[in-house]
Formats: sequence, structure tokens, C-alpha cells
Amino acid sequence: MIVRRNIKIDGRGTTIGLEPVFWQVVEYLAKGYIDQWIDNILRIKPEGRGNASWVRERALLDSIKPSIERSLKVY
Repeated sequence: MIVRRNIKIDGRGTTIGLEPVFWQVVEYLAKGYIDQWIDNILRIKPEGRGNASWVRERALLDSIKPSIERSLKVY
């Protein structure tokens, strides 16, 4: 099931549709600033990528980043 949310990006309103689990991850990563987090993510989106697809990818990668950094830590 896709949940659509109205987001303000660059001063303009748009709608992003994500599965609930991805919204949970975005809420966690954004720390209360969902519009700003998504706006920052979309600014680095490669040409030709869909907004929702890019947000999903970044949410997934950013959510596992601390785990990867811990596993790569040199002792």
C-alpha cells in the first residue's frame, strides 16, 4: 500500500508516495524535518530517476550507513 504525503520542496508543493515502512525510516532520519530532508535528498537526485524511487533508495542507504561504518571501523 502506498501512502501519499504532501511535501513542500523548493517552496512548491508536491506529493510523494511511499510504502509506510519507508515513511517510518524517513521520519526517523529526518528527525522531525521531513520536508527539508526530502528536499536535500532530491537536490542530489540523478537525472532520470523518479522522486519516490530516489527517496526510497536514500532512506535505505542512509538507514544502514551507521551499521556499515561500525563494521568497517578499524581497530
